[in-house]
Amino acid sequence: MASPKLVTVFGATGNQGGSVVQSLLRNSAAFRVRGITRNPESDKAKELAKAGVEVVGADGFKKDELVKAFKDSWAIFANTNSDDSAFDDPNGPTELDLGRVIVDAANEVGVEHFVYSSAGHIYEITKGAVKLDMMDYKNKIEQLARKSPNIKNVTAVSAGWYLENFMSPFISEVFGGFPLTADSEGYFTLAQPLAGGPGLVPFISIEEDFGDLVHGVLLNPEAWSGKSIQGISHLATFPEITETFTKGTTTLRDMEYRSSKLPE
Repeated sequence: MASPKLVTVFGATGNQGGSVVQSLLRNSAAFRVRGITRNPESDKAKELAKAGVEVVGADGFKKDELVKAFKDSWAIFANTNSDDSAFDDPNGPTELDLGRVIVDAANEVGVEHFVYSSAGHIYEITKGAVKLDMMDYKNKIEQLARKSPNIKNVTAVSAGWYLENFMSPFISEVFGGFPLTADSEGYFTLAQPLAGGPGLVPFISIEEDFGDLVHGVLLNPEAWSGKSIQGISHLATFPEITETFTKGTTTLRDMEYRSSKLPE
């Protein structure tokens, strides 16, 4: 019987990385998991260690530390967190800088399979009309990985809109407080600019589905090499989301959807 293959997860205590870790742990016959975190003494890191994860501390901006952390890995999953406080300084390092170090370290180790949480290049897609660093950087990191001579297989996975975001107090403010705070009329209103039309939105449950998506790629990595996968749990319009919340709760009954045009 073949020994379990070592999969190293960069950002193991984050939402995406944590989902990947939990999914792989349920298949211990095929995989063993190493989790990289900046603080192996954090509560989340200690919980992973208790669950059987080999927890390793490493600074993502230090290539030598990552090379050691990636050693003997059969596969690597990496997600770079665009909201990391390390990127707050406008004169400091960027997400692209972090991604370059990760890819360089993976290339030096010569990992067989590299799965990266990527995104579309918005500037190119919109022909220069919109520039969104958090997505453009991710796409550039993906391309760096694909061009790395010592990384055998590269697969990009792109998460849809997190379903979990609806329960975030910070993000709910962006959508008029929905579904956590009622408006002045007593409604739980999902207010959204009509950007791109009232079409279907690709939603994903990070906790329930994202890890299984990456797990599936690693079960047959050669078949997914060179591919870009859009991670989706459910396609729905925003009006359908408000209908679902209304039907699914006994307390938040007065919900509605409103859209407005973006400012010229």
